[in-house]
Order: sequence, then structure tokens, then C-alpha cells
Amino acid sequence: MTTMNEEQSKAAPGPLALVQALVNTQYGQGRHAHVELTSPEQLRVWLVAHRLLADGTPVTQGAAHGSLSA
Repeated sequence: MTTMNEEQSKAAPGPLALVQALVNTQYGQGRHAHVELTSPEQLRVWLVAHRLLADGTPVTQGAAHGSLSA
């Protein structure tokens, strides 16, 4: 069992926390993840929620695949 202090010590500092949050997602891999991004729309919603993309900006299938396969 993981304690709250252990979870906090694993968190990336500052702006790197956004990178860590994205890395902790899965894009259609069928594995358990904190957030599962299985479509460009889900990626768009995630990016907007994290203030990385303006609301209403579309995310194409190609852009989603390229962003999440890195």
C-alpha cells in the first residue's frame, strides 16, 4: 500500500508535472492507466483541461497519435 507521502515524493516538480501527467496516460493500449486517452477528442479535452490548448481547437487523429507515441 502506498502512502500519501510516497505518492507526493513521486510527483514531478513544477511544469514537469504536466509532462508526468501526460506520460501517465495511455492512448488505446488496453492497459490500466491513470487516464486513458483513446481518441483525439479525449486528448483535446485533456489538453484544454491542463491549459495547453485553447478550447475549440481540434486535435486530429494524426496529431493525437504523434503526440502520444513519443
